[in-house]
Amino acid sequence: VGKLMMMLPVVYVISLFFVFFLVYFACRYQTDSRRQELGMYLMLGMKRGRLFAMLFCETLWNSVISLIIGLPVALLLTEGISFATAKAVGIGIIGHQFSISAIALIWTTFGFVLVQLLSMLIICIGLGKAEPVDLLRSCDTENQAMISGEKSAAFFIAGLGLLFITYYLGIFYMRILLVTVLITIMVCGIAGTFLLYRGLGGFLGIHIRKKSPNALGLQTFTARQVQENVLSQHKSLAVSSLLLTIALSCISFGIPMGLGRPVCSHSIDFSLFGKEDQINAVLEQDEIRKMVKGAYPLQLSRLKDRYFAKDTGLRNNKNTFNTEKLLKVLASVDEAAGIIDAFSVEYVISESSYNHILKNVGKEEINFTGHQVALYSSGGYGSILESALKKKPVIGIDGVDYEIIPKIYYDNIVADRAITLSIALIVPDEL
Repeated sequence: VGKLMMMLPVVYVISLFFVFFLVYFACRYQTDSRRQELGMYLMLGMKRGRLFAMLFCETLWNSVISLIIGLPVALLLTEGISFATAKAVGIGIIGHQFSISAIALIWTTFGFVLVQLLSMLIICIGLGKAEPVDLLRSCDTENQAMISGEKSAAFFIAGLGLLFITYYLGIFYMRILLVTVLITIMVCGIAGTFLLYRGLGGFLGIHIRKKSPNALGLQTFTARQVQENVLSQHKSLAVSSLLLTIALSCISFGIPMGLGRPVCSHSIDFSLFGKEDQINAVLEQDEIRKMVKGAYPLQLSRLKDRYFAKDTGLRNNKNTFNTEKLLKVLASVDEAAGIIDAFSVEYVISESSYNHILKNVGKEEINFTGHQVALYSSGGYGSILESALKKKPVIGIDGVDYEIIPKIYYDNIVADRAITLSIALIVPDEL
C-alpha cells in the first residue's frame, strides 16, 4: 500500500498528460467550428483581448460544469469498484469503509482547470495571428489538400525506417538504459509515427485509383472520404497513436508490477543491529520469543571507502581486494557497457550466514570447494552478470585468485537495508 501511495503523484501527472490532449483536441475542434463566428466578432469591432477573455470565461464555465457532473460520477464509480473488490476478497460490504480525500479533490479540480486553460491558451495563440478574413474563409480546401504520390512514398518509407530503428533499439538495447539510446528511441519513434501517417494518404489514393470504375457499392466514395477527411489530419492521428502507445506501455508496466512478482516462501520481517550480547538479550525475552519464529546471526561487513584504490582494488597493510579481472570479463559482455562504471562490490557476507537464509527458505545451501566465492545481487543487472559469470571470472583476495561460481543469489538478506545492498560477495567464513 505504501508503494502504491508513493506512485500516486506519477499517476496524477500521467493522467493530466492524457487529459490535456483530450481537452486540447476537443477545444480545438470546437474552436474550428466557430471560426466564422469569431471572425465576425472581429469584423464588427470586438477587440482581440475581449474575444480571448470571452473564450477563457467559456472555458472556465465548461470546467465548472464538467467538475460538477464528473466528480460525483467518479465517486460513484470508484465506490462501486471498491464494493466489488471488497466482496471479491471476502471483506463484504460491512467491512468496507467509505473514504474521500479533500486534498485529492482540490488537486483534481486544480489539474483539470489548469489543463483546460492551458489548452485554450495554446489555441488563442494561434487565433491571435489570424486575420478576420482568414477566420471567415472556409478551411476545408486547406484540410483536404493532398501531397503527391512520390512525396507520400518517401514519407511512408522514411516513417517505416525510423519505426524499425525504434523497435530494434527498444527490443535489444533498452535494458542497457543509456541516455543516448533512450533519446534515439524517443526521437525516431515520434518522427517515424508522424511521417508514416503523413505518407499513408498517398498510398490510399493509389489504391483507390487502381480500383475498377465499375466497382459496386460505395467503396470508392468511402475510401475518398477516409483519405480526405481523416488521413489529411495526419497530425491528430499521429498524436493519438503515440498516446495509445504510452497508455499500453503504462499498462504493460502495471501488470507485471501487480501480478508478476513471485510469491516468496519466506520473508524477513525485521533486522536487529548491535552487539551479540545485546541482541541475545532482546531475543531471550518471553514476549519476543513468542513472536519470532527463527533468528540467526548474519555476518555482513562493508568494505571501507578508504581502502579503494584507483585501479579498482582495495588495499591496506594486511589485506588486498582486486576486481580488475572481473571487470575485464564484464567489459567483454556487449550489454554491460552501461554498468561497468557503476559496478562495485561494497559488502562481503559469510558463507554460513547466507546458508542460514537458504535453509530457512528450503533451498540448497552453498558449498564452496577450494578457492571459490559467489555474487549476491538485489536484482539489478542480473541477466548481464549471469552472462559474464559464464566466462568463469576470478577476483583477487589477499593475492589469491578466487573463482566466482556461475550462479547469482538474490534471496532477501535484511528487510530494512536490502535496497542499498546492490552487489555483495559471499565468501568462506575464514575470509
